[in-house]
Amino acid sequence: MPKKTIFSGRWGVRWTIQKRRFFEQHLVMTTWKRDLLARVLNLEMVDAETMAFAAGKEPCVMIPSHTPVLDAHAQLSFRRCLEVFSRRTIILVVPEGMDTSAYHRIGSNFAEERVPAGWQSSLKAYNRMKCSFDFYQKFQNYSHILTYELDAYAFRDELDLWCGKPYDYIGAPWFARFSEATADDPMTAVGNSGFSLRRLASCLTVTRFWEDALGALHRPGLSPLVKWPLSYLDHLQTVAEDVFWSRYAGIACPSFSIAPLEEARKFSFEVNPAVLYEMNGRSLPFGCHKWFLYDPEFWGPFIGGPEESRASGDVSAVAA
Repeated sequence: MPKKTIFSGRWGVRWTIQKRRFFEQHLVMTTWKRDLLARVLNLEMVDAETMAFAAGKEPCVMIPSHTPVLDAHAQLSFRRCLEVFSRRTIILVVPEGMDTSAYHRIGSNFAEERVPAGWQSSLKAYNRMKCSFDFYQKFQNYSHILTYELDAYAFRDELDLWCGKPYDYIGAPWFARFSEATADDPMTAVGNSGFSLRRLASCLTVTRFWEDALGALHRPGLSPLVKWPLSYLDHLQTVAEDVFWSRYAGIACPSFSIAPLEEARKFSFEVNPAVLYEMNGRSLPFGCHKWFLYDPEFWGPFIGGPEESRASGDVSAVAA
């Protein structure tokens, strides 16, 4: 039987929670804190301006998928993406060796990016992929990446509008209690990544810093006095990727800008779409995520119905 310590059982859980609180409260980065961490771990600092040489002038639409079979919702989502973004570069990211004939039967105006099969072998692997430097390097010729998972839906092409705003990351707002939220729950943070936009130069900066920091943390011979307070960095390898970008990216890049809630609700809806619709003055956003899961009755008139053509018209009502 393993020996019990003060870090075992519920005390261990409490210790982990306290450690996380310390991390989030005291290592929320200002530039000097980040530079100090880099100095302690002997990291080479790279910022978004240095990475900007790789950023192209145009955004791309990135569709991650790991399955050769598309259900009815995914077919509708994919077809809509090809229609709305027909003049854009659309990139389907799939595992090496996957059959994509079902996608080509729907349309052909997209390119394919093959990635190692392990990158999308599980939800955990997918989250790691979306937080990795190697992944974002594949898109270095673009200024922004619009993540369009195949449970998303776009109402019109507002990419130029949103890429012109000073944000590094934007997605649908989260509510207190997340998927269990009711109409009375407040918005708390930004945001969901199923339909999200991120600036490539900033993603390269953040992922390079974190990968270097995690590598240095496990370097042989690192002093326990340094390793102990930073050991919670390992937690970042297990969080959902949208949580990583919304809560932790600013630690690596203090200037990392997340869109405010009032902008996020104009960009995308997920949970509580009817509430957000009223907050937007009864205007639809740029796109949405999981419309068939969260209040499908609300979405009925807008997705596949007569209201869809009206929703594709006036941009200014939503995005001004």
